[in-house]
Amino acid sequence: MTYIDYISCNYTMANNNDNMIGEIMANIAKHNPSILPQNTLFVDALWQRASEYKIHDTGRSLITMMLPMKINDISIDGIIDTGAEINMISMNTAKSLGITEYIDTRYKSNAMGIGGTVKVLGVIPCIDVHIGEYVVHMMFSVQDGDFKPLIGMRFLRHYGAKIDMEKMRMTIAGSDIDIKIVEKS
Repeated sequence: MTYIDYISCNYTMANNNDNMIGEIMANIAKHNPSILPQNTLFVDALWQRASEYKIHDTGRSLITMMLPMKINDISIDGIIDTGAEINMISMNTAKSLGITEYIDTRYKSNAMGIGGTVKVLGVIPCIDVHIGEYVVHMMFSVQDGDFKPLIGMRFLRHYGAKIDMEKMRMTIAGSDIDIKIVEKS
């Protein structure tokens, strides 16, 4: 994937926000200007390529895969996020689960993703999470805000997860676990 393809994909995924290319360019210029070509031909090519990828509203729903789990004996649905590398949990969710005492604040940092940069308040290095019949050990980066736990690719790869959208099941370590599909229009 070329740099232009990468930006075009981000532009497409942002649902054709006309300002998205400018926002992406500004974000790159702010955080990693050395990878940003310094010529107008690049910008022209970027706009041309992005216009080829325009998405039109098809009326399709946004699909979210939810994984039922228990943390600290409290049931909660985690969001399976195949676009995230790491597991994340919000400070408000950590409070509601009673696990803030496990946050190691020595690991404060900033995390950068497609949506921009967020402040990481610390990490929970290892916590037992009940998924189906299994207890798995998970690490979470803790961020400000209020959102359900996000289950990223590092966890999915480590446990050899396979997601079957037709059967709405996920296989972890050879065992099937039901997942919920939530659709929003």
